[in-house]
Amino acid sequence: MRLTSVARTLAVAAAILPHRVTSLAAQSDTWALTNARIQTVSKGVIEKGTVIIRKGLIEAVGPTIAVPADARVIDLAGKTVSPGLLDLTSSLGLPAPTAGGGGPG
Repeated sequence: MRLTSVARTLAVAAAILPHRVTSLAAQSDTWALTNARIQTVSKGVIEKGTVIIRKGLIEAVGPTIAVPADARVIDLAGKTVSPGLLDLTSSLGLPAPTAGGGGPG
């Protein structure tokens, strides 16, 4: 049985749409990342802090931040939160390759 291009498009949209709706809903919620070791750019390290994210934007960071009543709470005890300075395509901070090298390939 062959599907028309419209049927294929509808099948793909049906498969993708639930994920897209879920991710958009998650971005509109309020989140509280609690008990995390937070590395900041200008204030050093907060050993046990909270990050509040509202509508996809960081609203507050600190050791004594109150968790909003409407927040979804994620306990990050034992985890570290770093500033958004990471780019998966960047080589910043990676050691340079050694000269010479090895075998074939």
